[in-house]
Amino acid sequence: METLYSAAVNAISDWARRIVDAPLGLRPSQKAMLAGSGFVRTGAEAEACALQSQLAACRLLDAPLLASVRAEKGWLLFDLDKAAFDAYACSLPDDFAHGSAYLDRRMEILLRHGDRPLPDCPAVLRAVLTASIASDRGRWTQADERTVLTMTHKLSGMERVAAEQSAARAAKIILFERRTLL
Repeated sequence: METLYSAAVNAISDWARRIVDAPLGLRPSQKAMLAGSGFVRTGAEAEACALQSQLAACRLLDAPLLASVRAEKGWLLFDLDKAAFDAYACSLPDDFAHGSAYLDRRMEILLRHGDRPLPDCPAVLRAVLTASIASDRGRWTQADERTVLTMTHKLSGMERVAAEQSAARAAKIILFERRTLL
């Protein structure tokens, strides 16, 4: 099974190619979840409008994949919809081997909170995407692990508790993506 990152990149690339008839090189971005490097030129605004108008057609496992597409300084910026993360988590088997590293044990604790949709927390979604990218490239860096372990640290009090109680699907994806490294 391909990683969440690979599945999302392939689905977005195929969808965008049908609409704007141009290759789309996607990569992680700080300004959005993914950025389209094939559009580093003027005219990205028109392409972003064309893609935004057909956003509902971009799907992953029959769930909306994109929340938004926008252009900035010639780049197309893509924000993923949390429904795609939820659909991916639900498609994963429940019984797979977990590692024994601290990060794996921490994610196992989050799994105990039950199967609820991911929280509306961009940091949690970014952590899941970071984990998927790390597994896709075949190695995890300390920065990747830190991003995952601190995904709720900037939230305060009850907001943090609520996010962690809703992060079981995020933990499931992270553990599943890491299982390829065992």
